[in-house]
Amino acid sequence: MMTSVWFAVLMDRWFTLMTNRSFKIALSKKNEDQCEEAVHVLRLVIQVFKNLDAKGSWHPPQTALIMTTEAFLDITEKLLEWGLDFVHSGRFLQDFIENIFPMMRLQCPKPIALLFKYRLKQLTISQFLKIVRNASYDPDGRTDAVDLTSLYEVVATKAPKEPEEKENVNELPANWQTQPI
Repeated sequence: MMTSVWFAVLMDRWFTLMTNRSFKIALSKKNEDQCEEAVHVLRLVIQVFKNLDAKGSWHPPQTALIMTTEAFLDITEKLLEWGLDFVHSGRFLQDFIENIFPMMRLQCPKPIALLFKYRLKQLTISQFLKIVRNASYDPDGRTDAVDLTSLYEVVATKAPKEPEEKENVNELPANWQTQPI
């Protein structure tokens, strides 16, 4: 029974470290003891899963957990070496991607590549403009990486004064919905 409890506690600690969005748990050189303890826990999880013998065979989730944890540790080590104050592991998650794909396919379940690109641009910009109500995700409270007004000013100053007449290669073909994927 104690082995199961130990494993559950270890996995809870691993999940907390790998999905962290808090400054208290972030890996940081400013709190060496906490950082070393977190790295020790992550390396312990790697060792446990390398030595895990589940019914005498190797399972893909073992490989996924080991690769994910090792990659995170390597990336974190490099980022802290390069001078970052801390690393939030929760920023490495793909929640944003998982939330955006259903919205991408809302109007057209099987879009062609060009339509997909346009829809991605629309959704990305709309994320900067306002918070979507009744969305399937909560805003994470981070500040925007780009201020759209300053970006518009930069683009406006670098835009040519007179537009050149040429074929618009970014337009969708007239039969875009009927083209096979």
